[in-house]
Amino acid sequence: MIRQTIDRIRDLIPFENILVVTGRELFEQVRASVPEIPEYNILLEPVGRNTAPCIAWASRLIASRVPDASIAVLASDHFIPDARAFCKLMHSALRFSASGRYLLTLGIRPTRPETGYGYLRIGSSIPNDEDSEVYKVDRFVEKPDHARAIEYLAAGCYLWNSGMFVFSAEAINQAFETLCPDIHAIVSEFIRSGNDPSVIERMFPSLPDISIDYAIMERSDRIAAFPVDFQWADVGSWDALIPFVEESENGNRIQGGHVLIQCRNTFVAGQGRTIVGIGIDDLIIVDTKDALLVCRRDMAQKVNEVVGILAKNPDTEHLV
Repeated sequence: MIRQTIDRIRDLIPFENILVVTGRELFEQVRASVPEIPEYNILLEPVGRNTAPCIAWASRLIASRVPDASIAVLASDHFIPDARAFCKLMHSALRFSASGRYLLTLGIRPTRPETGYGYLRIGSSIPNDEDSEVYKVDRFVEKPDHARAIEYLAAGCYLWNSGMFVFSAEAINQAFETLCPDIHAIVSEFIRSGNDPSVIERMFPSLPDISIDYAIMERSDRIAAFPVDFQWADVGSWDALIPFVEESENGNRIQGGHVLIQCRNTFVAGQGRTIVGIGIDDLIIVDTKDALLVCRRDMAQKVNEVVGILAKNPDTEHLV
C-alpha cells in the first residue's frame, strides 16, 4: 500500500521531495517497496510515538531544505482507487495552503453511518481562488455509536476525518512551536545534528505518544477542511475494505477459494485454503498463513484490541 500511496502522487511530487517516516525495523521493506525514494528521505523511528512527533520531524526537515514548501501528509494505509481525482484535489489543496493561513485537513463526505471513523463538524465557508469548497472546522468529533452516526449522516455538516493534511512548512512548524514546544525542541535538535542516529536514538523515546489531531488540529483555531467525494477507506479494519470488493450472491463478498451455503452479508478472504461457510450471516472470515480471524462485521474495529493483546505476549508478538 505504500507503493500505491506514492504512485498516486508521483505526477505531482518528485521522488526526491517525498519523505517516508517509518519504524526502524521496516527499513528494508520500505526500500524494497519504493527504491526510488532516496535513502536520506527515509526517517527511521527507533520506537513508535504516534503521528504528531513524526509529522513534526518531517516538517522541520522539509523546512530546513525549502522554507517556503507546502507539505502533504498522507498515510500509507488508505485505499483510494481514483488516483486522478485525488491528484487534482491535492493540487488545489497545496495551492490553497501555500498562504499559510490555515492548516488543511481533507474530509470525506460520509456515504453511510460509519462508527469506525472520527468526524469533522464543518462551519462557515472560506472564500478561496481554487475550484473547491473550503470550510472552517468547528470541531473534531470522536468515533460515534451507530445512532449518533446516523444523525451525523443526516445533518450534512459532518465529514469523515481522513487523517490526510496539507499545510505550509512555516504554518505547521509555528503550530508545533506554539502548541507543542517540547516536540518542536526535540525534532529541532534532530535537524541541528544532521539527523545523527545517535541523537535520534537517545532523544526520540522522550517524545510524547500523541496524535497530530490531539496535539495540533483540535487545539488550533486555524483549521480548514476540503470536503471530497472520491472513494476512500482507511484500511484500519476489514470492514472498511469490504465496500471495495465486488458483491456476489446474497450480499457476500469473496476473495479466494470458498464454498458458501445459505450465507448472507459475509466477507471471506483466503490465502490458499478453501473456506467453507454454512448458514452464517454478517461475518468477516480472514484466513492467512499464521492466523484465522472470525468476527461479526459490526465488531471489526475490535481487531485493534486483538493486536494489542498479541503484541504483549512473547508467544504471539511475531503475528503483529
